[in-house]
Amino acid sequence: MKPSRQAKMTTVRFGDPKSRRKFALIVRLLSDIHKLLLTDTTSTRRELYYQDVKLAKSQIAVDAAMRDV
Repeated sequence: MKPSRQAKMTTVRFGDPKSRRKFALIVRLLSDIHKLLLTDTTSTRRELYYQDVKLAKSQIAVDAAMRDV
């Protein structure tokens, strides 16, 4: 976690298909992270990528979304 002074804001524009995909990926990752916390389990970023390859499109997209989270 970054201190709040180092955090940055991400803007989602629903008119832009790439932005909608990014938002969907962030929500998906938040859901996956929530499940991991509830079950007291761990996962790698790579495992999170393979849970929905079609949505993520690339490992880089997952890494970027994780930074946004």
